Order: sequence, then C-alpha cells, then structure tokens
Amino acid sequence: MAKREDPKTLCVMTEMYYPEQTSTGYLLTMTSEGLAESFDTHVITGPATNFFSPVDSPKQEILNSVKIDRSRGTNFPKDGLFGRLLNIATRSVAMFMKALLVCKKGSLCLVVTNPPLLPFLT
Repeated sequence: MAKREDPKTLCVMTEMYYPEQTSTGYLLTMTSEGLAESFDTHVITGPATNFFSPVDSPKQEILNSVKIDRSRGTNFPKDGLFGRLLNIATRSVAMFMKALLVCKKGSLCLVVTNPPLLPFLT
C-alpha cells in the first residue's frame, strides 16, 4: 500500500476573521495562526469587520504567516429576515467561488458554520 502524503495546505473558510474580535473571529484567527506553524494556511473570509461594524482592510494580505483572502457580500442590517438571508446567501456564494480558485486538490479544508450555508456548498 502506497504511503499517503500529508497535506501541506490548509484552507480555512469562515465569515469572521481578524480584525473581528467577537468569539468566532478571535478563535478562528488564533487557530489559523497556530496551524500556520505546520501548514501553508490560507483563510477565505468575508468582509473585514470589528464587532460586526465594517472596517477598511485589504482584499488580500498576509498576517502572521496566514494568507487572508476577503470575499465580498451584501451588508444589509441583520434585524430584518430578508436582509439577513440575503447577506448569508451572497457571502456564502462569494466565499465558495473564492475557494474554487484557492483550494487545490489535496488541501485540507476547515469549514465553519458562519455563514450557515457554507458547509452545504463545500
């Protein structure tokens, strides 16, 4: 039996990532940076926010050995059902399309449930 080669690339897909400081953003940032010590880590995330408020950030950057690629999506108020659903749909599709370009065959993928449709698309 041939030995299976260990994957060297890790794709992390999460709607919230640095500079977001809420629990999901913070934990996924720390986890990705820790895994970057062993893997070529690439994060596919949504628009930059901090406590859910939009902030300026480059579409692509490398921070603490993690490649960050930000996707677009609508930013309607989350109070209304229509706006919330539209945000979920547009961000999920945008992140999925970005993943098709970034995640190569043999890569490990860590997909979280923010946005909720993302695990079903991948």
